[in-house]
Amino acid sequence: MNKPIPNSIVAMAEEMAAWRRDIHAHPELGYEEERTAGVVAARLREFGFDVVETGVGKTGVVGVLHGAGGPAASAEERADRRYNQLKAKGIDVNLAALLRDIEQRDRRDQSRKAAPLKPADDAVVIDSTSMSVDAVVATVLALKNARLGLGALATSD
Repeated sequence: MNKPIPNSIVAMAEEMAAWRRDIHAHPELGYEEERTAGVVAARLREFGFDVVETGVGKTGVVGVLHGAGGPAASAEERADRRYNQLKAKGIDVNLAALLRDIEQRDRRDQSRKAAPLKPADDAVVIDSTSMSVDAVVATVLALKNARLGLGALATSD
């Protein structure tokens, strides 16, 4: 069954095609994809991913976008963030439609039979509604360090 593509994604079709063309115009060998990794990480940050880690397996990029039922900002906050991102790019978008799309996706993700989106039993839930991306990253890294017994990492000035 084909599902309609949300208008917010359709509005970005040309931009996404430009990303693909850019990446293909700058080919890189395996495990040397430094430029591509930088492009992907930048896009994930632009989209408001809660955590963006680079250098995974050398040149891999991991973006963490928390979903409903897990460590996440509210649907309203996520819609507002997306609205501001699209408006900043000059894309005409409706906040109510974005919120509706996000809420529908959350319901679908939570209720699907195969791999429903829900936090693991031992997950730490971080409500990032009023947190900056930097604050979320700092919180995640502090939790990771605490679990690994590393304590706080020293910084140099």
